[in-house]
Amino acid sequence: MIPCFSGPSGVGKSQSIHQWVNEMAVKIPGFRMIDLRGATIDASDTRGLPWKDDKTGQTVFLPPDFLPQKGTFGVLFIDEVNRSSTPVMNCFMELFTEGRIGNYELPNDPKNGMWIIVTAINPGDGEAYDVNSMDAALQNRLTIFNVKFDHRSFVSYATKKGWSESVTNYLQTGEWVYKEPGQGDGHYIAPRSWEFMSDAELAGAKDDSELHHEICIALLGKNIGTTYWNYCHKTKPIMYDDFDKDYTKAGRKKDRLETLPSIKEFTKYADTRSIKQYRADLISSTVQSFLTLATKDPTKIDHDILEAVCMVLPADQAAALIQGIAMKSSDPARWIADYKSKYKTLFERLRTSVSKNGVQQGAAQGATSP
Repeated sequence: MIPCFSGPSGVGKSQSIHQWVNEMAVKIPGFRMIDLRGATIDASDTRGLPWKDDKTGQTVFLPPDFLPQKGTFGVLFIDEVNRSSTPVMNCFMELFTEGRIGNYELPNDPKNGMWIIVTAINPGDGEAYDVNSMDAALQNRLTIFNVKFDHRSFVSYATKKGWSESVTNYLQTGEWVYKEPGQGDGHYIAPRSWEFMSDAELAGAKDDSELHHEICIALLGKNIGTTYWNYCHKTKPIMYDDFDKDYTKAGRKKDRLETLPSIKEFTKYADTRSIKQYRADLISSTVQSFLTLATKDPTKIDHDILEAVCMVLPADQAAALIQGIAMKSSDPARWIADYKSKYKTLFERLRTSVSKNGVQQGAAQGATSP
């Protein structure tokens, strides 16, 4: 079976293969991947150049050095198969069927070298991609898996990879919704576009607001690019570090928490009584900053700051935040019991204020039960 991953450009087909190869390399020393692009090679590149064998007087083909050699292990990843010319596809069909091209044989010995073939294509059922049709014979040699975008998996990947905080926080707000080519406003924003955005910010692009604006527009288009730039520069979400820095300046005196600039600013956009000021996207980023820190080390969360923020948040969101942090601890039930005994006023507010909506009430019960 030759697996073939089919999906839109930049959705993560190649990246998923890379991740799997990296995991295998931990188990099998020397395990690696050779990446071939069908659109950039000719038939002679795969079959090899003809050469006269002086001993036999016959023509032989010299295979290229980029094909896997005996004694090695890995994945031969052939990307953009349906961007290949027909002669190249014919070479691939021989490789897929018999594991060979001409006199070259793909290593297939578990002890002395073994390679597996994995392929990827862009969909050919539209005008978004300049691809060539694969005939039934070639398609029949591939097992096609359709790759779909999953927002939760994407955000988790971005977080684990250490993308820029602005990008990961914005993605977690849900303000951007992935749309396949042809479904958006004319500017296709792939998951890979956000990776480029993160790379630019990690390189310092956000320090120059004008440069950052141009990069945002170039990578994300005018609509989403402007929205994201405003998110970064005009109305910034208050993060856990902002609260912590202000609290330190105030001598970490609990009676001064309500006067902290960060608490006051947070209160403005978390006020559900004002439709104009309420910002669900910014609130989401604030909450996520707590959960991200808790994932690394829940003991780093200052409980006084957490109480102050939860007293401002809508009750159902406050309950969910407390429950989320508790679940990051080694003993969630004990964590909630200890927190509940120390911050009785907060838990009383959650008990009396949370709505009766099933999901919200479930969050409140989780946060208010020892």
